[in-house]
Amino acid sequence: GCDYLIVNCIKPESDEYHGHLKTADVIEILKTAKPKNCIMTHLGLKMLKVGPELEAKKIQDASGIRTIAAMDGMIISF
Repeated sequence: GCDYLIVNCIKPESDEYHGHLKTADVIEILKTAKPKNCIMTHLGLKMLKVGPELEAKKIQDASGIRTIAAMDGMIISF
């Protein structure tokens, strides 16, 4: 029932690292939590190389939840 869920999505779908969230993990969390919006933050180097916006779109398409990839200095008004 939350409006915004902020997740630390360090890894893209193609890179699994035990103990850290990747794209598929975020999709499952969103399907369960059902927030109105998702903000991905704490992006790892591999995520930045793949393109956080592309991974955010994958998450949004698979979960049906609006997903935004945060950027340095980004301000979001709630």
